[in-house]
Amino acid sequence: MQLGENLSTAAWETALSGASADWTASRVLDSPVVVGATAGRKCRPTSGRVEVCNAAYGNNGWLGLASVWSSGGHIVQATVKLNDTYFNTSSYNTPAWRRSVTCQEVGHTFGLDHQSEDPEVNMGTCMDYHKVPNLSPNQHDYEQLETIYGHLDATTTLAASTAASGRGSSA
Repeated sequence: MQLGENLSTAAWETALSGASADWTASRVLDSPVVVGATAGRKCRPTSGRVEVCNAAYGNNGWLGLASVWSSGGHIVQATVKLNDTYFNTSSYNTPAWRRSVTCQEVGHTFGLDHQSEDPEVNMGTCMDYHKVPNLSPNQHDYEQLETIYGHLDATTTLAASTAASGRGSSA
């Protein structure tokens, strides 16, 4: 699954590059960073890939937001929005927080959920809400991806039609 880079700073580009390498380390995914096809706050989806964008989306309670479109039980396109409103503050303006949130939101676009939403519980993955950012996926995340993508049908959603049957998002 290609990750479309629509980012405005080198700090975000570094975070996306790290997330790409981490998710590509799974046995079932390849997630290279490619030139993005969208710009600005809207972060429009592109069929067959994930568009990753950053902007000041406001004080709305989320650092990052993944939106996923599916058709026939397969993810066909997705977006990741990274909220500079929070990342421009001293609490979150660190390479670790950028990397952790980018990793988590990209993970959501592959179909993964949080392992824990308790900030006191450290699952050792970017897919949890621990108060100290975890930078990468853990073995459980990779096993979940093998379960999700180890199906036996011949369907591929790479460059799939943009007609999607559903839309959901997670933060």
